[in-house]
Amino acid sequence: MCYKKPLIGCIADDFTGASDVCSFLVDTGAKCILFNGIPSNNFDLSQYDVIVIALKIRNIHKKEAIAEVEKAYNFFVANGIEKIYDKYCSTFDSTKEGNIGPILDFLLEKSGQNFTIVSPALPENNRIVFNGYLFADNVLLEDSSMRNHPLNPMKDSYIPRLLESQSKHRCFMLNYLDLKDSPEKILIKSDSFSKNKNYYICCDYICNEHGAKIAETFKNLNLLSGSSSLIKEWYKALNPNAQNNINTTIIKDTSPTLILSGSLSTQTKKQINAYIKTGSKTLRLYPDKLISKEQTIEELYKHIDNMENDLLIYSSGEETVNRTIQKQYSEILELTLSQLGLYALKSGINKLIVAGGETSGAVTKSLNYIAFDIGKTVAPGVPILKPIDDVGKQLVLKSGNFGQDDFFNKAIRMMRGLK
Repeated sequence: MCYKKPLIGCIADDFTGASDVCSFLVDTGAKCILFNGIPSNNFDLSQYDVIVIALKIRNIHKKEAIAEVEKAYNFFVANGIEKIYDKYCSTFDSTKEGNIGPILDFLLEKSGQNFTIVSPALPENNRIVFNGYLFADNVLLEDSSMRNHPLNPMKDSYIPRLLESQSKHRCFMLNYLDLKDSPEKILIKSDSFSKNKNYYICCDYICNEHGAKIAETFKNLNLLSGSSSLIKEWYKALNPNAQNNINTTIIKDTSPTLILSGSLSTQTKKQINAYIKTGSKTLRLYPDKLISKEQTIEELYKHIDNMENDLLIYSSGEETVNRTIQKQYSEILELTLSQLGLYALKSGINKLIVAGGETSGAVTKSLNYIAFDIGKTVAPGVPILKPIDDVGKQLVLKSGNFGQDDFFNKAIRMMRGLK
């Protein structure tokens, strides 16, 4: 069902987070369009249920982040979109200096509400909130591989405390026992916190039934926040008769696929190793050699020029405790992989897979595509993207920890039009 104006406008703090949202929404029945940055007003939005805007604001200065969010918010208001969703990562990806709190403070003030919901859980990918603590793959976030994330080391799993360290406002809890009550009783308890002028409520979210209860209870709010799980439940609560709208057009394309990986996540390393074991062609990048020019971009371009089969180009996975050196490594890898992605598509490669949230953001920025239609889902939260302004191209962009071990080969098959 389509509306004269979209139901929800979603602001995502990075590109893979935006595509993650779209994947879950189209599987639910929403018709989505994904914009890379703030779009112009030249698009007809009337055929879409949800408008998703990807911003690269997770790791920039908070004033810059809020300025970008304000532009997105104003775009939604100008197009008559009243319900706003602030999408952040299901592992929260935000230290005490992070941007989730300041952005929520800004949007809460704009919304006119005195509170909103904070819900990073994503049960489909084993990220749950229990008694306010965020678990990833059955362990506390602070005990997972996210503890040593090179950009956002997660050393606190208790969401209310972590959010309060960033925000001007308190964060209260609704636990799994509270969610057994009726929506009316939950709202009464939520309003009981109102002696604080503005505040947040973190909800336990162990299974999708919890998400459905949260969405049904708070569906009349104009601002919610969380991962890609709660927004799909919110959409279903607002439009219970939604029908599946996945773009089922199959593109038969057996040409080579280029895979670019700059992620250091545990799961991406497993995916790289699984791909290498298949005997497929790979090329390893070394950030120190890229900096010293022992590996040059011109030499790497030649590998793309000579592609007859699928090719994986990946970073060496070298991690260092020196944050200055790590930052240099991250920057040179992002630059190199974004140059390779742009060169490949300009050279006639039609299918591109990118692993890593920051890497995907850098690559999509270099490609300069404005908008995407959403295709089939390769893994939960990872759809095939089809640039509206470059028909025939296909992109798969994934956050580091998403996807099964054989993700790369599965994505290649689906992009070829195979099952």
